[in-house]
Amino acid sequence: MDTVAHIQKANDYLASAQQYARKYNKPTLVTLIVYDVPNRDCSAMASAGEFSCSDSQCADGINDYKTKYIAPIKTMLQNYTDSNLRIVLIIEPDSLPNLATNMNVQKCQQGATAYKTCISYAIQQLSAQPNTCLYIDAAHGGWLGWD
Repeated sequence: MDTVAHIQKANDYLASAQQYARKYNKPTLVTLIVYDVPNRDCSAMASAGEFSCSDSQCADGINDYKTKYIAPIKTMLQNYTDSNLRIVLIIEPDSLPNLATNMNVQKCQQGATAYKTCISYAIQQLSAQPNTCLYIDAAHGGWLGWD
């Protein structure tokens, strides 16, 4: 879900998966990616998101992320509580690694508050559902320059 518009697609996938889990009474796994933090992909510019930071406080971007992106995802997930439906959410891949390695890039500096605030908020809001697990990408040794 790299845009607000893609939340509806995720809803469709979850509906199909829940229907399958109920019909066959078997555990069913759905993996979704939560990927729309303000100033997303601040270093590579390969997939810049729809929310941005106009300054280092990023008040507007943070508010948009919370209200227009995370709130609808949380509401959507509350509709899918079947015990055989397992949901894995990958939370903002590459975002925390950018904070560790790309703070020399102005867009990353400007997005630092948003990354910390929004990722923490996403974890708090999306981890409450019992059949949902979160994966937090924190980089790997190669990204961090470790041999």
